[in-house]
Amino acid sequence: MARIRTIKPEFFTSLTVASLPIEARLTFIGLWTHCDDEGRCVDDARLIKAAVWPLDDRLSTDVELDLKRLSESSLILRYRVGERSYLTVRGWSEHQRINRPTKSKLPPPPKDEGPHPAREDTPPPPAETPGQGTPDPPSHEPSPPPHTQLTEDSLAERNREQGTGKGTNPPSATRPGEDDAVEGEIVDTPRALALVTTDEPENAGHITKQWIDHCTANQVKLTKNHIKRYAAGIKGALDQNFQPALIKTALGQMLTDRVASRPHLLDTYLVRAQQGPELPPRRATRTEASIARNGTSSNAALIRDALTRPA
Repeated sequence: MARIRTIKPEFFTSLTVASLPIEARLTFIGLWTHCDDEGRCVDDARLIKAAVWPLDDRLSTDVELDLKRLSESSLILRYRVGERSYLTVRGWSEHQRINRPTKSKLPPPPKDEGPHPAREDTPPPPAETPGQGTPDPPSHEPSPPPHTQLTEDSLAERNREQGTGKGTNPPSATRPGEDDAVEGEIVDTPRALALVTTDEPENAGHITKQWIDHCTANQVKLTKNHIKRYAAGIKGALDQNFQPALIKTALGQMLTDRVASRPHLLDTYLVRAQQGPELPPRRATRTEASIARNGTSSNAALIRDALTRPA
């Protein structure tokens, strides 16, 4: 039964293969599909001719000449067990990778005639998976029966091995807006807040770095998206004249409340730190800040002010 095999690029640059006639090279390739999963087949030129050259006018004597040349080039090993003749592709187990191989029903070559290791100028036999030369170490886990029907899982596994197909994508960074609920959670109770005002310049970059170091010390993982949003929020707070100590207090409270993974709540905690939790936790929006700077107003701004003004 013919089997699917793969040709490695080294086949075409092998000096050993290049020294053979084109017909012998094709016979060698055909042997890969004709041999069983351990690289063995019956050494009968008539059977090999029928399997490899079924539609050509070549004779079994021509195929026998190909086999002789392949044997002289140490690409195959021809041997006898009892009254039967067999052949095996040299170096098969070193380079062949087969998904769920079937155990060979043919006897192996005698130990004193075993296959030699593949030489440097000898092309390795085809690997089932392109780009991988040596098989994985044998696994002790039970495997499904050989040559069973491939399922979705096995197809995905093969695609991952070959580097093709969609398969199962590896875990990737969460998209903006989705990381708020999955990253940055606190494992243990947070230690006391260590963010204090220092003599260094109190700019957005300095406060952000202090915040990252403090989260790391409390075993809180901040994603790149978290850090970017925190940096923008802290800079915006400084632009609106929030004091650095107040910003640090708000950040510390976020860590205590286990919401460090939600940078969009920084506005709420800034207002709470400034005015107290009993007042509406809201900071001026960009529109309101723009109105305040330009000295203009609008009906919408007046309505918002009336609805959010504390009693």
